[in-house]
Amino acid sequence: MRYAILGLFAFVHLGAAPLDVIVSAQSSAAAELVCVIERPSPGWLHTFVKDYVTTLVQSTGQFQVAIREVETAQKRQRIEQFADDGFGLALFFSADDHDTLTWRLYDTISVAQVRGKQCMRGQQTLAEWAISVVDGFWVDLTGQPSSFASLIAACRQAPHNKKRVNNELYLLHPFLGPQQCGYIRLAAGNNFAPRWHANKSVVFYSQHTPFNVRLMAVYPEMVSQVIMNREGQNMTPAIAPDGRVVLALSDNDQVRLYEYRFDKALKKSFLTCLTHGAGDFISPSFIDERRVIFCHVDDQNMPRLGFLDVSTRAITWLSVGNALSPSAHRATHRIAYSKKVNGIYQLFVYDCQKHHETQLTADAMDKDECSWSPCGNYIACCAQTATKSRIAIIDVGDRRMRFITPANQRWSYPAWSPVQHIPFLFR
Repeated sequence: MRYAILGLFAFVHLGAAPLDVIVSAQSSAAAELVCVIERPSPGWLHTFVKDYVTTLVQSTGQFQVAIREVETAQKRQRIEQFADDGFGLALFFSADDHDTLTWRLYDTISVAQVRGKQCMRGQQTLAEWAISVVDGFWVDLTGQPSSFASLIAACRQAPHNKKRVNNELYLLHPFLGPQQCGYIRLAAGNNFAPRWHANKSVVFYSQHTPFNVRLMAVYPEMVSQVIMNREGQNMTPAIAPDGRVVLALSDNDQVRLYEYRFDKALKKSFLTCLTHGAGDFISPSFIDERRVIFCHVDDQNMPRLGFLDVSTRAITWLSVGNALSPSAHRATHRIAYSKKVNGIYQLFVYDCQKHHETQLTADAMDKDECSWSPCGNYIACCAQTATKSRIAIIDVGDRRMRFITPANQRWSYPAWSPVQHIPFLFR
């Protein structure tokens, strides 16, 4: 079982929230947990617990939550009753009219408090507040970090325009639906392939113009800026935590990987070509401080994956077949990618330490454009058929796939933020 649960257990205004679930492998049963609202309580506490906390706790599929109300004076006897009712864990919430919240997590078998905290809302939205509260006890519940404080950047195709195609850039929450936090539009235009800065709340993206494909960035103040506007295609940067930058640029009708450096003293940028030879080198992603995983597409249009040492420019090919769209999770040394199985692109994970490949999906939708969650438990991808294109999240542990965008819209290019604090979260 993937969970580490206390007690007796084995120690995102654009339409309705689409929480469709496809189970592509047998999954563990959800644990029973009760959220308890202590009376008397202000009206906002019911909304906070029911619409936000419960949604987050249930979103991963690890818990089934029931909501109860009790009088404060009856707390101990109610905890014992919850144990008799089969709830091994109980979360108690109390609040006052001054937006001060107290939460306590109990092991109902021993009637012992596991953790608790008092906090004030301040300037946070209810969604942000709920995320900080749930993150406060999530490791106690599961033994794992969460990705609740992260966001996904993705492109949504705007209504059809005969003159041009528009793919607008948005932010989505991976676990809360649009009713709880809405979608945030970052940039209009024909955009694709967003990428996050490794340790800053900046989203880079490529944008089609009448003359080229330029590299853009949008900052927390919702201001966009042209980063690179040279002739050809300027796209898909990869940024290491130490600030090292590798990006794909077109060169004489071929795409190569370059290292980008900016000299502060000279106030000048420099590009160093890292790859040579025929074919296109695309989709770089740092697996550690000096190496990137990338996709190479040869002149026969056949893709394969390789590791590039940025310092020595040596390439080591990965023997996983005709794969594309690689995404590296540095902390766990794993790579997600897409590969055809019986004519359908399915999602795979390769463990670089164990040298082992695992297939995660096996349904009838093509999966592409992979992106890891910060915690390493989930992968976002674009799941598509001839008529549908949706952002899906796959649980790496139980292989459950969940859609976070509606079926009647076309979404693509998900990019999961690597940092846990986003200044423009839900603003």
